[in-house]
Amino acid sequence: MPTYKFRNINTGEFSEHKMRMTEHSDFKKNNPDLEQIIDYTPSIGDPVRLGIKTTDNGFKEVLSKIHEQSGYGSTLGEKLSRAKTGIRNAIPTVSHKR
Repeated sequence: MPTYKFRNINTGEFSEHKMRMTEHSDFKKNNPDLEQIIDYTPSIGDPVRLGIKTTDNGFKEVLSKIHEQSGYGSTLGEKLSRAKTGIRNAIPTVSHKR
């Protein structure tokens, strides 16, 4: 359930109210002295997947160590090598059955 922040127009006091989105419009109609305040915007997605940020080398090193210890049939190394070089589909993916 979302939390909405309001400011009282008469007193200037701030208050927070939890309510369903369907109740929000009725609450605003019943409380005309309260003005809704939006003080932040929610995130729209993962910044790494959106291309805004890149993963750091420390995380890539952790993934490569996991691949080294994962054993037969792991395709993590192929994904890492493609990500480092920027080449996609250069190494065919082969599924191994145990």
